[in-house]
Amino acid sequence: MGLGCNDYKLAVGEPALEVSAELIDFGEVVVGNQETIGITVKNNGDGPLTISSAALDGTTSPDFAFMDLASTTVDRGEETELKVRYVPDVVGQDFGRVQIASNDPDVPITTVDLSGFGVEPNIDVDPDLLWFGEVAPGDSKPLVLTISARGTGTLKLTDIQLPDTLAGAYSWSLPVGVGLPYELPSGVSVDLIVTFSPPDAAEWSGDLVLQTNDPTAREATVQLLGNSLDDPTGNAAPVVSISDPNWGESFLTTDAVTVRGVVYDEEDAPTSLVCIAYASSSPVGTGSPDADGNIFLATIGLPAGDINLSLRCLDTEGAMGSDSVDVTVWDPKVPISYVLSGGGTPFDWWSVDDDVSIYLDGELVYADTNHTQDNLPPVTLDASVGQTVRVVVTDYNYCDTSLDALELHFGTTSHQSALSGFCYSACPTHECFDPDYAGPWPGVVYDQSFTISIP
Repeated sequence: MGLGCNDYKLAVGEPALEVSAELIDFGEVVVGNQETIGITVKNNGDGPLTISSAALDGTTSPDFAFMDLASTTVDRGEETELKVRYVPDVVGQDFGRVQIASNDPDVPITTVDLSGFGVEPNIDVDPDLLWFGEVAPGDSKPLVLTISARGTGTLKLTDIQLPDTLAGAYSWSLPVGVGLPYELPSGVSVDLIVTFSPPDAAEWSGDLVLQTNDPTAREATVQLLGNSLDDPTGNAAPVVSISDPNWGESFLTTDAVTVRGVVYDEEDAPTSLVCIAYASSSPVGTGSPDADGNIFLATIGLPAGDINLSLRCLDTEGAMGSDSVDVTVWDPKVPISYVLSGGGTPFDWWSVDDDVSIYLDGELVYADTNHTQDNLPPVTLDASVGQTVRVVVTDYNYCDTSLDALELHFGTTSHQSALSGFCYSACPTHECFDPDYAGPWPGVVYDQSFTISIP
């Protein structure tokens, strides 16, 4: 007996798309580097799965790129791989979303969220020259080299190398339990012991090489000098410490930024020292400490960009000490990247019931329109101070509607309260029950605006 149409449809069955992860988290990636991650798309149904499209949605950071989908047709029980690449161009958090359209009758659109953080770790080595003086053959002398992580993200110390010409005279060791590669979060230090054990009385000079993921110093060098009577460190350089601004602070090019700190020198009075502030390689201010070593140095306008703001002080013999911080400087005429989130950090997700649209000066920049309650990732806005952000919530489902309180963030240190949020319910058993709430269903239940005032 032959199969009828309905019997055939039942025999073929329907596809069911499943992804191995609902979030691709790239974690920390050094600015300018790339990372590619794949997830599995599997057909758990009884019929063939056809993927009609897979692409990044309009809210996705341009630092993400959809790379590949191994196959667009997946038989029952089979799987294919979807790949996404992340190449951050600046320091900061990035978000995105991949939308996969298929013939899955239950979930025709499947989404995979994307997250990544662009970092720029920097290595700080103190001192940059180790002088061992005179050491007799057969004896040994250890000195301590401090390696510190600066900048943003995690500094990765991947290798420590001595040239072959020095291998017979110098050796190094890390603390017990510390091996290579070694990761140092920003602000953390580790001591490296360098030992000089000369096989003869000759002078031994060369460079110790530290290999890292610092994009500006893939190979940091430390000069080693042993069995030399000339002490190149005889005149101690001034000790400089910046107290303000802090690492990671943000400014506008129109801001008057003052560098504050403390300077100490073993031989010279503080007032005899000459200090210069630099924005990367450009001098932006000069001055001298007071009698107590305190310095308050007003800078001229800082250039826009990610700036290494350093304070360098010279003593009367020409020895220089320095300290630096990384800051970000924005041109107020150029749109700034803000993040609208559901909490006190730019990484907090937020909830809305049911749909939400976000406008910047009347232009739609984000929308969630699937008529259900959703937990949404932070929204990135390229905007300027004084622009207006409008949030419109539409309720489709009877009983309740809500929006979490929202905060607007600039970088990781500055934020302003955006909207207080709300929660209404027409159901007496709901925790947000309001006897005066009666929809409309569907209809706009919330329409509020705020003006950007940060940084």
